Amino acid sequence: MYDQQIAERKLQFHPSDVFTSPFLNGRKLGLWIDLTNTDRYYFPDEVTEKGCIYRKIAMAGRGMSPTKEETDKFIEIVQEFHEKNPDLVVGIHCTHGFNRTGFLIAAFLFQVNEYGLDAAITEVAGNRQGGIYKQDYIDDLYERYDPGDDDRIVAPEKPDWERDTANLIDNEMPSSSQPVAHSNGNGHQNGHSQNGRTPSSKQFMDGLVEGVRHCEDPGKKSILQAKVQELCKWNKQGFPGLQPVSLSRKNIKLLEEEEYMVSWKADGMRYIVYMNDGEVYAFDRDNEVFEIENLDFVTKDGSPLQGTLVDTEVIIDKVMEHGYEVNRPRMLIYDIMRFAGFNVMKEPFHKRFEIIQTEIINKRKAAFVSGRIRPERQIMSVRRKDFYDLCATAKLFEPKFVQHVGHEIDGLIFQPKHRVFAHSFSLKN
Repeated sequence: MYDQQIAERKLQFHPSDVFTSPFLNGRKLGLWIDLTNTDRYYFPDEVTEKGCIYRKIAMAGRGMSPTKEETDKFIEIVQEFHEKNPDLVVGIHCTHGFNRTGFLIAAFLFQVNEYGLDAAITEVAGNRQGGIYKQDYIDDLYERYDPGDDDRIVAPEKPDWERDTANLIDNEMPSSSQPVAHSNGNGHQNGHSQNGRTPSSKQFMDGLVEGVRHCEDPGKKSILQAKVQELCKWNKQGFPGLQPVSLSRKNIKLLEEEEYMVSWKADGMRYIVYMNDGEVYAFDRDNEVFEIENLDFVTKDGSPLQGTLVDTEVIIDKVMEHGYEVNRPRMLIYDIMRFAGFNVMKEPFHKRFEIIQTEIINKRKAAFVSGRIRPERQIMSVRRKDFYDLCATAKLFEPKFVQHVGHEIDGLIFQPKHRVFAHSFSLKN
């Protein structure tokens, strides 16, 4: 909107206001990149008179993602500037600041900072509320940088102001705060899953596991989300889990720099699981909350486990029973952040790996033997997802191992053996 359309001066916003923004946190804006396909918003002199470099990359927008040439130009400009001015801030301006801007920042994080593509898109959403909200832009990122990934992020619902055609041209307001989502295929738009369900009718494991309810109470859901963010020490919106970094020719050298462990990437769905006083809640990658009934976790004396938070993958195993192949849901725990209220994120991964087995898996096994847990009441089995020394990588592809796993192997995960959770990351191929 233009000044004449805004009656209150305090609501008007000009380039000069950017240089005094509290969001700069005392830092100086040194480079201004204008992505708009017009010169009507302001004069470049309003930027350069502040001692800031102004660069123009005019882009079509309106549903058209930045081209490869435009993206390469953006990355080149930012890289060159940062090499010479590492302490200065880069500002990016486009009409609304979500889709074109988000696309370019995600591309930069992926190509230059070696983020995984999921992590790059999620990082944009965490810092620009809602992030990229047009599915075409997200799909184009995957097609360009990770075409083989079928577990693609789904754009959130369009913000209300975008649906109002009267505001499509010049008005810019904050986006919806709905977190980003993931899909198991391509082309799903605006937060709808592949079978057309909206987030309010989401199902755990696409409804393949009975006895799990989507939390429909907004108050309870908000409290649980806040609790898990607190336990994870996660200060951003959305799913609090760590994002793996894609293995590339650039970062494969990391496998030589420190000791890694390796596991298989299962074709399942990721959930953070919170266990407390007999209640079990799962948080999916949309940060939706599910209440799991009839899944018990206990201490040595058989009392319900308290204040425990784990990172898991739930898969559907195919097993033979009485001569027939049947589907069996399994929860594979591969990391732990809290155990019985204690913060174990500062422990190295190999220690956290041991805690999963000794304090969760073995205690469940003992409770089965003693009768404190009834196996027939459990809606799924629970196992630790095993990691192996790096030298065992080839064995993960041997027919004997593949048959033993019971589900499809979708790649490899490499985990630094001695890293703490707070600074930990994994590599996926």
